[in-house]
Amino acid sequence: MSISQAIGLAMLPVWCMLTLAGASSVSRSFALMDEERAFQLLEVWHLLNRQEGFLDVRRLPQGKDMASRIVISVNAAIVNICHALRSSHKLESVQCPGPFLGHALADKEVEAVTWGFAEIPGVAKLALLGGPCGGKTKSGRRIRDVLEKEPSKFQVFRTPEIATVLFLQGAMSNGTYQNFVPEEYIEFIVQCEILQIVFEGIWAQGAALSSGSATGLLLTDRDALDGKSYSRPVDESQPVSWSRILLKVGERLKIPGLSDDDLAKRYLGAVFWHTAASHQGRLDVEAYSRYCRKPTRHETAEEALAKDEMAAKVYKDVYREDAILWLESLHSGDFPAKMKKIVSFIHDRLASSPPTVLAALPAALPAALPPFQAIVFLSLAGLASAGLILLKRPRTSLREPLV
Repeated sequence: MSISQAIGLAMLPVWCMLTLAGASSVSRSFALMDEERAFQLLEVWHLLNRQEGFLDVRRLPQGKDMASRIVISVNAAIVNICHALRSSHKLESVQCPGPFLGHALADKEVEAVTWGFAEIPGVAKLALLGGPCGGKTKSGRRIRDVLEKEPSKFQVFRTPEIATVLFLQGAMSNGTYQNFVPEEYIEFIVQCEILQIVFEGIWAQGAALSSGSATGLLLTDRDALDGKSYSRPVDESQPVSWSRILLKVGERLKIPGLSDDDLAKRYLGAVFWHTAASHQGRLDVEAYSRYCRKPTRHETAEEALAKDEMAAKVYKDVYREDAILWLESLHSGDFPAKMKKIVSFIHDRLASSPPTVLAALPAALPAALPPFQAIVFLSLAGLASAGLILLKRPRTSLREPLV
């Protein structure tokens, strides 16, 4: 997809595409589900008017440019998800907001992916993880408020929860998962993984250009391995394996052999908030019922605890022991004490793994983006005086080709 096509997609008005009801030329061995589904495109003006903390770009001097790139990426994801659902021929009517233009990423998305894999001087990413209703999203604002009062001079940025962004545009029946269609779910998970990396890259650019002498800390709502908890073999009830998701994401990003380690090493570390349904590892139905009333939250307390345990298993395997902080739900216990633990954890991680100019880039990406080095380094104040001018490209591929 060219950038002109992507921009055109972002600005397309919502229009009705195809109606599958009565399509007698398509042979089916199953009954169509009697449901009409429609998706919506995201618009820049809508994005800039969202509440602070959901898509937090307005506080940045380049916020409008960031919003434009976010819109391009989200709308491409929505059209891909809608196309997968429509192509399944399992619903009576599916209305897509634009034409399917293929799986290729737009130029701006490729640039964002490059930033998402690069280690940027003075900018670090901390993943906020956890089970359902643990406090991942709410904790981001509170962590930011605490850190920006630190004498250490932090400037904190937050990425939104990707699934929520897509739910609001119509994905997975607006997050209710009603009339579940496996083909839609698979594409939804793939797009969540791609958008996670793209969003992290866009916010990394914003942080690099806005932090000045402060340490830029990017708090990511979930991380690029989130889908592992919602696929086989971790969750055997799902219609797709994590290895297949990685394969599809790697193909779309043109990163052969994309691995868990490739994704995890991009983070300074992670904070894992256990679900409100868990109190010291035991089921707490009362707390879950009290705090977890989000309309798109469809899990029971028992299901939330099970998902929490599955996610914890994934992240125990993915992150080193010293790179992840485990906490009880944000909704219970001594909150100031938890904030102290988080601040101490961040300082310890920065001391052991400070943001550097070392590349973590797939070789296939920077070759297609000659301006990348200049964008990263020549536009950042103070780097020239520090002697940090160019990001060296890896001479060989970081990954083995697919076989």
